[in-house]
Amino acid sequence: MRNNMMRVCLFLLSFIPAVVSAGNSNIAGTEVGKGATPIAFKVTGAGEIAQTVLDKNIKVSSVKDYGAVGDGVTNDTVAIQSAMTALQNGQKLIFPKGSYLVTNYLTISGKTNIELFMEGTVIPTGALSNVNSGVLFVTSCKNVTIHPNIVNAAFTSTTNAIRLNSDTNVQILDGVIDIKYNTKNGTAGIQIGANTTGLLIRGNFIRSGFGILVNDVAGVSGISVIDNEIVGQKEYGSTGTGDAIEINTPTNQASNIIVGQNRIHGYVADVVAPRIIAIGFANVTNFTIVENRIWDSEMEAIHIEDGSKNFVVKGNQISSGISGISISSNREISDFIISDNQITLPAAPAAFIADYGAGIVLNTNQVNANKIRRFSVTGNVLKGSKGGHRGLVAFSVEDGIISNNTVTGFPRQGFWVQKFIGAATTEPTNITITDNTVRDCGWNYIIGGLTSGASFNNARPLNNVLFDRNQ
Repeated sequence: MRNNMMRVCLFLLSFIPAVVSAGNSNIAGTEVGKGATPIAFKVTGAGEIAQTVLDKNIKVSSVKDYGAVGDGVTNDTVAIQSAMTALQNGQKLIFPKGSYLVTNYLTISGKTNIELFMEGTVIPTGALSNVNSGVLFVTSCKNVTIHPNIVNAAFTSTTNAIRLNSDTNVQILDGVIDIKYNTKNGTAGIQIGANTTGLLIRGNFIRSGFGILVNDVAGVSGISVIDNEIVGQKEYGSTGTGDAIEINTPTNQASNIIVGQNRIHGYVADVVAPRIIAIGFANVTNFTIVENRIWDSEMEAIHIEDGSKNFVVKGNQISSGISGISISSNREISDFIISDNQITLPAAPAAFIADYGAGIVLNTNQVNANKIRRFSVTGNVLKGSKGGHRGLVAFSVEDGIISNNTVTGFPRQGFWVQKFIGAATTEPTNITITDNTVRDCGWNYIIGGLTSGASFNNARPLNNVLFDRNQ
Protein backbone atom coordinates (compact mmCIF):
# COMPACT_ATOMS: atom_id res chain seq x y z
CA MET A 1 0.00 0.00 0.00
CA ARG A 2 2.79 2.44 0.90
CA ASN A 3 4.57 1.86 -2.42
CA ASN A 4 1.32 2.51 -4.30
CA MET A 5 0.81 5.82 -2.48
CA MET A 6 4.35 6.96 -3.32
CA ARG A 7 3.80 6.17 -7.00
CA VAL A 8 0.58 8.21 -6.98
CA CYS A 9 2.33 11.21 -5.35
CA LEU A 10 5.19 11.11 -7.86
CA PHE A 11 2.68 10.90 -10.70
CA LEU A 12 0.81 14.01 -9.43
CA LEU A 13 4.01 15.99 -8.83
CA SER A 14 5.03 15.48 -12.44
CA PHE A 15 2.07 17.67 -13.50
CA ILE A 16 2.69 20.66 -11.17
CA PRO A 17 4.69 22.82 -13.65
CA ALA A 18 1.93 22.55 -16.24
CA VAL A 19 -0.77 23.39 -13.65
CA VAL A 20 1.15 26.45 -12.45
CA SER A 21 1.67 27.64 -15.99
CA ALA A 22 -1.98 27.27 -16.89
CA GLY A 23 -3.45 28.59 -13.65
CA ASN A 24 -1.56 31.88 -13.12
CA SER A 25 -1.78 34.50 -15.83
CA ASN A 26 1.23 36.35 -14.35
CA ILE A 27 3.59 33.40 -15.00
CA ALA A 28 5.32 33.83 -18.35
CA GLY A 29 6.76 30.32 -18.77
CA THR A 30 8.36 27.27 -17.08
CA GLU A 31 11.19 24.87 -17.49
CA VAL A 32 11.27 21.48 -15.73
CA GLY A 33 14.25 19.57 -14.49
CA LYS A 34 17.43 20.02 -12.57
CA GLY A 35 19.02 23.41 -13.06
CA ALA A 36 15.91 24.78 -14.79
CA THR A 37 15.78 28.51 -15.55
CA PRO A 38 13.74 30.31 -12.85
CA ILE A 39 10.12 30.97 -13.76
CA ALA A 40 9.75 34.41 -15.34
CA PHE A 41 7.21 36.88 -13.96
CA LYS A 42 4.98 38.37 -16.65
CA VAL A 43 5.55 42.13 -17.13
CA THR A 44 2.20 43.95 -16.88
CA GLY A 45 2.98 47.59 -15.99
CA ALA A 46 4.27 50.18 -18.40
CA GLY A 47 8.00 50.58 -17.84
CA GLU A 48 8.25 47.54 -15.54
CA ILE A 49 11.50 45.60 -15.75
CA ALA A 50 11.30 41.82 -16.34
CA GLN A 51 12.18 39.59 -13.38
CA THR A 52 11.59 36.12 -11.97
CA VAL A 53 9.03 34.92 -9.46
CA LEU A 54 11.90 34.26 -7.07
CA ASP A 55 12.59 38.00 -7.12
CA LYS A 56 9.00 39.15 -7.04
CA ASN A 57 6.34 38.90 -4.37
CA ILE A 58 3.07 39.97 -5.97
CA LYS A 59 2.09 41.77 -2.74
CA VAL A 60 5.17 44.00 -2.92
CA SER A 61 6.30 46.31 -5.69
CA SER A 62 9.51 48.36 -5.82
CA VAL A 63 10.13 51.64 -7.58
CA LYS A 64 13.25 49.97 -8.96
CA ASP A 65 10.99 47.51 -10.80
CA TYR A 66 10.05 50.50 -12.96
CA GLY A 67 13.54 51.81 -13.57
CA ALA A 68 14.19 54.11 -10.60
CA VAL A 69 17.93 54.29 -9.90
CA GLY A 70 18.18 56.03 -6.53
CA ASP A 71 21.69 57.40 -7.02
CA GLY A 72 20.82 61.03 -6.20
CA VAL A 73 21.78 62.12 -9.72
CA THR A 74 19.34 60.37 -12.05
CA ASN A 75 15.91 61.98 -12.37
CA ASP A 76 13.65 59.21 -11.05
CA THR A 77 10.35 61.10 -11.38
CA VAL A 78 8.94 59.18 -14.37
CA ALA A 79 9.94 55.78 -12.98
CA ILE A 80 8.40 56.45 -9.57
CA GLN A 81 5.20 57.80 -11.10
CA SER A 82 4.96 54.68 -13.27
CA ALA A 83 5.26 52.54 -10.14
CA MET A 84 2.56 54.54 -8.37
CA THR A 85 0.21 54.40 -11.34
CA ALA A 86 0.64 50.63 -11.67
CA LEU A 87 0.23 50.00 -7.94
CA GLN A 88 -2.63 47.58 -7.38
CA ASN A 89 -5.10 47.66 -4.50
CA GLY A 90 -3.67 45.68 -1.60
CA GLN A 91 -0.04 46.21 -2.64
CA LYS A 92 2.95 47.74 -0.88
CA LEU A 93 5.31 50.01 -2.83
CA ILE A 94 8.85 50.21 -1.46
CA PHE A 95 11.65 52.68 -2.08
CA PRO A 96 14.84 50.67 -1.39
CA LYS A 97 17.82 52.41 0.18
CA GLY A 98 19.10 55.22 -2.00
CA SER A 99 18.43 58.84 -2.97
CA TYR A 100 15.60 59.40 -5.45
CA LEU A 101 15.67 62.75 -7.24
CA VAL A 102 12.22 64.01 -8.30
CA THR A 103 11.38 67.15 -10.26
CA ASN A 104 7.60 66.92 -10.49
CA TYR A 105 4.61 66.01 -8.36
CA LEU A 106 4.05 62.31 -7.60
CA THR A 107 0.37 61.36 -7.54
CA ILE A 108 -1.55 58.38 -6.19
CA SER A 109 -5.25 58.43 -7.01
CA GLY A 110 -8.18 56.14 -6.31
CA LYS A 111 -6.25 53.33 -4.57
CA THR A 112 -7.42 51.16 -1.67
CA ASN A 113 -5.45 49.22 0.98
CA ILE A 114 -1.99 50.32 -0.11
CA GLU A 115 1.27 51.09 1.67
CA LEU A 116 4.22 53.29 0.68
CA PHE A 117 7.49 52.53 2.44
CA MET A 118 10.30 55.02 1.79
CA GLU A 119 13.42 53.38 3.13
CA GLY A 120 15.32 55.45 0.60
CA THR A 121 15.13 59.25 0.53
CA VAL A 122 12.97 61.21 -1.92
CA ILE A 123 14.74 64.46 -2.79
CA PRO A 124 12.46 67.10 -4.36
CA THR A 125 14.01 69.74 -6.57
CA GLY A 126 12.98 72.14 -9.32
CA ALA A 127 10.16 74.67 -9.58
CA LEU A 128 7.35 72.97 -7.68
CA SER A 129 5.05 75.81 -6.68
CA ASN A 130 1.49 74.42 -6.65
CA VAL A 131 0.20 74.88 -3.10
CA ASN A 132 -2.73 72.57 -3.88
CA SER A 133 -0.45 69.66 -4.70
CA GLY A 134 2.63 68.14 -3.11
CA VAL A 135 5.82 66.22 -3.72
CA LEU A 136 3.48 63.33 -2.87
CA PHE A 137 -0.19 63.99 -3.70
CA VAL A 138 -2.66 61.37 -2.43
CA THR A 139 -6.25 61.85 -3.58
CA SER A 140 -9.48 59.84 -3.37
CA CYS A 141 -7.74 56.92 -1.65
CA LYS A 142 -8.86 54.68 1.21
CA ASN A 143 -6.89 52.72 3.82
CA VAL A 144 -3.43 54.04 3.02
CA THR A 145 -0.25 53.80 5.10
CA ILE A 146 2.71 56.06 4.30
CA HIS A 147 6.19 55.87 5.84
CA PRO A 148 7.65 59.11 4.44
CA ASN A 149 11.28 60.04 3.86
CA ILE A 150 11.22 63.35 1.97
CA VAL A 151 14.29 65.49 2.57
CA ASN A 152 15.94 68.53 0.99
CA ALA A 153 17.47 71.23 3.15
CA ALA A 154 18.20 73.31 0.02
CA PHE A 155 14.73 73.13 -1.55
CA THR A 156 13.72 76.49 -3.01
CA SER A 157 10.16 75.84 -4.12
CA THR A 158 6.77 76.42 -2.50
CA THR A 159 4.79 73.18 -2.59
CA ASN A 160 3.81 70.79 0.20
CA ALA A 161 5.80 67.68 0.99
CA ILE A 162 2.58 65.62 1.30
CA ARG A 163 -0.87 66.80 0.22
CA LEU A 164 -4.02 64.79 1.00
CA ASN A 165 -7.41 65.30 -0.63
CA SER A 166 -10.68 63.38 -0.23
CA ASP A 167 -8.93 60.47 1.49
CA THR A 168 -10.27 58.10 4.16
CA ASN A 169 -8.28 56.24 6.81
CA VAL A 170 -4.74 57.37 6.03
CA GLN A 171 -1.78 56.74 8.34
CA ILE A 172 1.49 58.70 8.06
CA LEU A 173 3.87 56.89 10.38
CA ASP A 174 7.45 56.91 11.68
CA GLY A 175 8.96 58.94 8.86
CA VAL A 176 10.97 62.06 8.06
CA ILE A 177 9.84 65.23 6.30
CA ASP A 178 12.64 67.80 6.32
CA ILE A 179 12.15 70.62 3.81
CA LYS A 180 13.62 74.08 3.92
CA TYR A 181 10.75 76.55 4.14
CA ASN A 182 10.86 79.60 1.93
CA THR A 183 7.31 80.85 1.50
CA LYS A 184 4.50 82.46 3.47
CA ASN A 185 1.64 81.33 1.23
CA GLY A 186 0.35 78.27 3.05
CA THR A 187 2.50 75.28 2.12
CA ALA A 188 3.33 72.61 4.66
CA GLY A 189 5.09 69.40 5.51
CA ILE A 190 1.64 67.75 5.48
CA GLN A 191 -1.33 69.69 4.11
CA ILE A 192 -4.76 68.15 4.75
CA GLY A 193 -7.26 68.90 2.00
CA ALA A 194 -11.04 68.79 1.81
CA ASN A 195 -13.05 65.71 2.80
CA THR A 196 -10.17 64.03 4.60
CA THR A 197 -11.37 61.79 7.42
CA GLY A 198 -9.74 59.26 9.71
CA LEU A 199 -6.13 60.49 9.51
CA LEU A 200 -3.37 59.40 11.91
CA ILE A 201 -0.02 61.24 11.86
CA ARG A 202 2.28 59.53 14.37
CA GLY A 203 5.96 59.18 15.18
CA ASN A 204 7.34 61.49 12.48
CA PHE A 205 10.10 64.09 12.38
CA ILE A 206 8.73 67.12 10.51
CA ARG A 207 10.74 70.25 9.78
CA SER A 208 8.86 72.62 7.54
CA GLY A 209 7.32 76.09 7.78
CA PHE A 210 3.79 74.94 8.42
CA GLY A 211 4.30 71.50 9.86
CA ILE A 212 0.72 70.20 9.57
CA LEU A 213 -1.92 72.44 7.98
CA VAL A 214 -5.67 72.48 7.35
CA ASN A 215 -6.43 75.73 5.54
CA ASP A 216 -10.19 76.39 5.63
CA VAL A 217 -11.46 73.40 3.65
CA ALA A 218 -14.67 71.48 4.27
CA GLY A 219 -15.20 67.94 5.49
CA VAL A 220 -12.15 67.47 7.71
CA SER A 221 -12.75 65.24 10.76
CA GLY A 222 -11.20 62.46 12.79
CA ILE A 223 -7.59 63.70 12.74
CA SER A 224 -5.01 62.46 15.29
CA VAL A 225 -1.54 64.02 15.51
CA ILE A 226 0.39 61.98 18.06
CA ASP A 227 4.02 61.69 19.20
CA ASN A 228 5.68 63.70 16.42
CA GLU A 229 8.69 66.01 16.62
CA ILE A 230 7.82 69.19 14.71
CA VAL A 231 10.66 71.64 14.25
CA GLY A 232 10.70 75.20 12.92
CA GLN A 233 13.15 76.94 10.66
CA LYS A 234 15.47 78.31 13.33
CA GLU A 235 18.45 76.26 12.14
CA TYR A 236 17.78 77.36 8.55
CA GLY A 237 17.72 81.05 9.56
CA SER A 238 14.14 81.60 8.35
CA THR A 239 11.67 84.02 9.93
CA GLY A 240 8.60 82.88 8.01
CA THR A 241 5.16 82.77 9.60
CA GLY A 242 4.45 79.06 9.35
CA ASP A 243 2.80 77.33 12.31
CA ALA A 244 3.65 73.88 13.63
CA ILE A 245 0.07 72.50 13.72
CA GLU A 246 -2.66 74.70 12.27
CA ILE A 247 -6.30 73.56 12.00
CA ASN A 248 -7.72 76.71 10.45
CA THR A 249 -11.37 76.35 9.40
CA PRO A 250 -13.09 79.70 10.13
CA THR A 251 -15.80 79.09 7.50
CA ASN A 252 -15.64 75.27 7.25
CA GLN A 253 -15.74 73.75 10.72
CA ALA A 254 -13.36 70.84 11.35
CA SER A 255 -14.21 68.37 14.12
CA ASN A 256 -12.93 65.51 16.27
CA ILE A 257 -9.22 66.34 16.44
CA ILE A 258 -6.58 65.00 18.86
CA VAL A 259 -3.16 66.64 19.20
CA GLY A 260 -1.14 64.82 21.84
CA GLN A 261 2.39 64.10 23.08
CA ASN A 262 4.11 66.06 20.31
CA ARG A 263 7.41 67.89 20.73
CA ILE A 264 7.48 71.32 19.09
CA HIS A 265 10.48 73.65 19.04
CA GLY A 266 12.76 75.87 16.96
CA TYR A 267 10.30 78.50 15.71
CA VAL A 268 11.29 82.16 15.25
CA ALA A 269 8.89 85.08 15.74
CA ASP A 270 8.05 87.31 12.78
CA VAL A 271 7.90 90.96 13.88
CA VAL A 272 6.02 91.95 10.71
CA ALA A 273 3.25 89.39 11.23
CA PRO A 274 3.47 88.21 14.85
CA ARG A 275 1.07 85.29 14.54
CA ILE A 276 3.41 82.34 14.62
CA ILE A 277 1.66 79.63 16.59
CA ALA A 278 2.77 76.19 17.75
CA ILE A 279 -0.77 74.75 17.87
CA GLY A 280 -3.59 76.81 16.38
CA PHE A 281 -7.32 76.03 16.05
CA ALA A 282 -9.98 78.22 14.42
CA ASN A 283 -13.66 77.24 14.45
CA VAL A 284 -13.02 73.62 15.43
CA THR A 285 -15.33 71.53 17.58
CA ASN A 286 -14.70 68.46 19.76
CA PHE A 287 -10.92 68.44 20.12
CA THR A 288 -8.21 67.68 22.64
CA ILE A 289 -4.74 69.24 22.99
CA VAL A 290 -2.95 67.13 25.58
CA GLU A 291 0.56 66.48 26.94
CA ASN A 292 2.51 68.33 24.25
CA ARG A 293 5.92 69.91 24.92
CA ILE A 294 6.62 73.31 23.34
CA TRP A 295 9.98 75.01 23.86
CA ASP A 296 12.74 77.11 22.26
CA SER A 297 10.18 79.12 20.35
CA GLU A 298 9.46 82.87 20.19
CA MET A 299 5.77 82.41 19.59
CA GLU A 300 2.28 81.75 20.87
CA ALA A 301 2.22 78.19 22.07
CA ILE A 302 -1.51 77.36 21.83
CA HIS A 303 -4.01 79.70 20.16
CA ILE A 304 -7.76 78.96 19.86
CA GLU A 305 -10.23 81.28 18.13
CA ASP A 306 -13.25 81.86 15.85
CA GLY A 307 -16.12 79.90 17.34
CA SER A 308 -14.28 76.83 18.65
CA LYS A 309 -16.16 74.80 21.25
CA ASN A 310 -16.20 71.55 23.21
CA PHE A 311 -12.47 71.15 23.82
CA VAL A 312 -9.87 70.27 26.44
CA VAL A 313 -6.33 71.71 26.76
CA LYS A 314 -4.61 69.64 29.44
CA GLY A 315 -1.19 68.66 30.72
CA ASN A 316 0.92 70.60 28.23
CA GLN A 317 4.44 71.83 29.08
CA ILE A 318 5.13 75.20 27.50
CA SER A 319 8.13 77.49 27.35
CA SER A 320 7.15 80.11 24.81
CA GLY A 321 8.35 83.65 24.25
CA ILE A 322 5.03 85.44 23.71
CA SER A 323 1.95 83.65 25.08
CA GLY A 324 1.26 80.27 26.62
CA ILE A 325 -2.44 79.58 25.95
CA SER A 326 -4.55 82.20 24.16
CA ILE A 327 -8.33 81.88 23.79
CA SER A 328 -9.12 84.96 21.74
CA SER A 329 -11.85 85.77 19.24
CA ASN A 330 -14.63 88.06 18.10
CA ARG A 331 -16.91 85.00 17.90
CA GLU A 332 -18.27 82.97 20.79
CA ILE A 333 -15.96 80.30 22.22
CA SER A 334 -17.60 77.95 24.71
CA ASP A 335 -17.63 74.71 26.67
CA PHE A 336 -13.97 74.08 27.36
CA ILE A 337 -11.47 73.05 30.03
CA ILE A 338 -7.92 74.34 30.47
CA SER A 339 -6.23 72.34 33.20
CA ASP A 340 -2.93 71.14 34.63
CA ASN A 341 -0.71 72.94 32.12
CA GLN A 342 2.77 74.11 33.13
CA ILE A 343 3.68 77.38 31.42
CA THR A 344 6.98 79.23 31.81
CA LEU A 345 7.40 82.38 29.75
CA PRO A 346 10.98 83.53 29.22
CA ALA A 347 11.77 87.07 28.12
CA ALA A 348 9.73 88.04 25.07
CA PRO A 349 11.45 89.37 21.94
CA ALA A 350 12.01 93.14 22.22
CA ALA A 351 9.45 93.96 19.53
CA PHE A 352 6.67 92.41 21.63
CA ILE A 353 7.48 93.74 25.08
CA ALA A 354 5.23 96.82 24.95
CA ASP A 355 1.83 95.21 25.41
CA TYR A 356 1.66 91.60 24.35
CA GLY A 357 1.36 88.18 25.84
CA ALA A 358 0.20 86.27 28.89
CA GLY A 359 0.51 82.85 30.45
CA ILE A 360 -3.20 82.21 29.85
CA VAL A 361 -5.50 84.78 28.26
CA LEU A 362 -9.27 84.58 27.64
CA ASN A 363 -10.18 87.58 25.55
CA THR A 364 -13.11 88.61 23.35
CA ASN A 365 -14.16 92.03 22.10
CA GLN A 366 -17.81 90.90 22.22
CA VAL A 367 -18.72 91.79 18.65
CA ASN A 368 -22.38 90.79 18.19
CA ALA A 369 -22.56 90.05 21.93
CA ASN A 370 -20.39 86.96 21.58
CA LYS A 371 -18.51 85.87 24.68
CA ILE A 372 -16.18 83.29 26.09
CA ARG A 373 -18.48 81.20 28.23
CA ARG A 374 -19.00 77.91 30.09
CA PHE A 375 -15.41 77.13 30.92
CA SER A 376 -13.05 75.90 33.60
CA VAL A 377 -9.45 77.07 34.10
CA THR A 378 -8.00 74.93 36.89
CA GLY A 379 -4.74 73.59 38.26
CA ASN A 380 -2.38 75.46 35.93
CA VAL A 381 1.08 76.63 37.00
CA LEU A 382 2.21 79.89 35.37
CA LYS A 383 5.72 81.30 35.82
CA GLY A 384 6.79 84.62 34.35
CA SER A 385 10.05 86.33 33.53
CA LYS A 386 11.12 89.70 32.15
CA GLY A 387 9.42 91.41 29.26
CA GLY A 388 5.82 92.57 29.00
CA HIS A 389 3.98 89.51 30.16
CA ARG A 390 0.90 89.06 32.30
CA GLY A 391 -0.09 85.93 34.17
CA LEU A 392 -3.76 84.94 33.88
CA VAL A 393 -6.09 87.35 32.06
CA ALA A 394 -9.86 87.01 31.51
CA PHE A 395 -11.92 89.74 29.80
CA SER A 396 -15.74 89.73 29.44
CA VAL A 397 -16.13 86.05 30.27
CA GLU A 398 -19.30 84.33 31.47
CA ASP A 399 -20.29 81.24 33.45
CA GLY A 400 -16.81 80.03 34.36
CA ILE A 401 -14.58 78.71 37.10
CA ILE A 402 -11.01 79.88 37.67
CA SER A 403 -9.54 77.81 40.48
CA ASN A 404 -6.41 76.25 41.97
CA ASN A 405 -4.01 78.06 39.64
CA THR A 406 -0.56 79.25 40.74
CA VAL A 407 0.78 82.45 39.15
CA THR A 408 4.25 83.80 40.00
CA GLY A 409 6.92 86.14 38.70
CA PHE A 410 5.15 88.16 36.00
CA PRO A 411 6.37 91.76 35.59
CA ARG A 412 2.86 93.09 34.93
CA GLN A 413 -0.54 91.88 36.17
CA GLY A 414 -0.42 88.44 37.71
CA PHE A 415 -4.20 87.93 37.80
CA TRP A 416 -6.52 90.23 35.83
CA VAL A 417 -10.27 89.72 35.43
CA GLN A 418 -12.52 92.51 34.10
CA LYS A 419 -14.53 93.64 31.04
CA PHE A 420 -12.86 94.08 27.68
CA ILE A 421 -10.96 97.35 27.64
CA GLY A 422 -12.03 100.15 25.32
CA ALA A 423 -15.37 98.71 24.15
CA ALA A 424 -19.00 98.92 25.21
CA THR A 425 -18.99 95.42 26.65
CA THR A 426 -20.50 93.92 29.76
CA GLU A 427 -18.64 92.96 32.87
CA PRO A 428 -17.71 89.29 33.47
CA THR A 429 -20.76 87.38 34.69
CA ASN A 430 -21.21 84.32 36.94
CA ILE A 431 -17.51 83.69 37.54
CA THR A 432 -16.16 81.67 40.47
CA ILE A 433 -12.56 82.55 41.38
CA THR A 434 -11.30 80.26 44.11
CA ASP A 435 -8.17 78.80 45.69
CA ASN A 436 -5.70 80.53 43.37
CA THR A 437 -2.23 81.64 44.47
CA VAL A 438 -0.70 84.81 42.95
CA ARG A 439 2.61 86.28 44.07
CA ASP A 440 5.77 88.18 43.02
CA CYS A 441 4.11 89.97 40.10
CA GLY A 442 4.09 93.67 39.16
CA TRP A 443 0.45 93.89 40.21
CA ASN A 444 -0.60 90.67 41.78
CA TYR A 445 -4.30 90.95 41.09
CA ILE A 446 -6.85 93.20 39.43
CA ILE A 447 -10.44 92.01 39.67
CA GLY A 448 -13.22 94.06 38.12
CA GLY A 449 -10.86 96.96 37.48
CA LEU A 450 -9.95 97.30 41.16
CA THR A 451 -6.94 96.11 43.09
CA SER A 452 -9.14 94.22 45.52
CA GLY A 453 -12.66 92.90 45.70
CA ALA A 454 -14.92 92.47 42.68
CA SER A 455 -17.22 94.86 40.88
CA PHE A 456 -18.80 92.59 38.27
CA ASN A 457 -21.97 90.53 38.30
CA ASN A 458 -22.26 87.51 40.59
CA ALA A 459 -18.53 87.15 41.14
CA ARG A 460 -17.44 84.67 43.80
CA PRO A 461 -13.79 85.25 44.76
CA LEU A 462 -13.12 82.70 47.52
CA ASN A 463 -10.03 81.53 49.42
CA ASN A 464 -7.52 83.06 47.01
CA VAL A 465 -3.99 83.80 48.22
CA LEU A 466 -3.23 87.19 46.69
CA PHE A 467 0.06 88.63 47.91
CA ASP A 468 0.99 92.28 47.68
CA ARG A 469 4.03 93.06 45.54
CA ASN A 470 6.32 93.51 48.52
CA GLN A 471 5.35 90.31 50.31
